[in-house]
Amino acid sequence: MKRILIFFESRYPRPIGGPISALPIVQISCNMLHNTAADIEGHVWTWGWGGRGRLGHGNDLSLHIPTVVDALNHASVTQDLQTQNKQNNDEEDTITEMEDLRLNKMLRMSIVVQIACGAEHTLMLTRGGIVYGCGENSNGQLGIGTSNDCRTPTKIDGSLKIQKIEI
Repeated sequence: MKRILIFFESRYPRPIGGPISALPIVQISCNMLHNTAADIEGHVWTWGWGGRGRLGHGNDLSLHIPTVVDALNHASVTQDLQTQNKQNNDEEDTITEMEDLRLNKMLRMSIVVQIACGAEHTLMLTRGGIVYGCGENSNGQLGIGTSNDCRTPTKIDGSLKIQKIEI
């Protein structure tokens, strides 16, 4: 298993601790102020300077250890789909077999497969071609149609199925 090493206040690399140290990491994106990692299950982890919401945790707090971005985890996606189902069908929390298959497909497609760190923003690409962005947006760099900063990952609407992101 590969380990993430950092040079924080040291001349020599040392492993990052915490929950992320036990997971296989498939991608890392870094810049001078913040870092992003994606694990094999598609969870996104961020740490570093949190100004302008670039870490995606809903605030401007800086984090010294990698922390999973809750807004992109599978439980959030499941809750969103169940809420949508309830609104569409005016039913209780019942999910039919067809809806369960749809939910599983949506969960597979929501797995983050690529990440990119800009100077003050972060982009995340899902298996389904959907891009999410968070952080500074004063020049519209997130592509969401406004110039407001986003402190949680916000879906970037578009008709294209994106296959790769790079900053």
